[in-house]
Amino acid sequence: MSSTQQKSSFNPESEVHITYDDQQKINKFARLNAKYEDFKEEIQGKKSELQNLEDAISELMLSDENEQVMYSEGEIFLYKDVTNAQESLEQYKNELLTMAADIEKEISSLKDQIDELKAHLYAKFGSNIHLEMEE
Repeated sequence: MSSTQQKSSFNPESEVHITYDDQQKINKFARLNAKYEDFKEEIQGKKSELQNLEDAISELMLSDENEQVMYSEGEIFLYKDVTNAQESLEQYKNELLTMAADIEKEISSLKDQIDELKAHLYAKFGSNIHLEMEE
């Protein structure tokens, strides 16, 4: 009976050892990346809301100034004259712009942290780690 031995493809140098610190960095990367994605979704919602507000403001400009329009405040609708409705919409638009700017700053900060962690992890693990998002 002849037995053939196959060489194992095991290469001790290809084995990756992950330290506790490395695992903490990988976990931090995952948390930051999840936050980053949440903020990206939130900023898309704000941009959509801003576009709707701009459309509403444009529509109000075409209305007669003496006309009463229905204006949504929370869960109720109020009748407002066009001038007051425009002022309210402009105020809300400014609030949304401020919120969007704050979110953009947070996204930028998260992106910097993610890039720093990604560079460190790729430097240590090379092709043994995959940190790119699927699109």
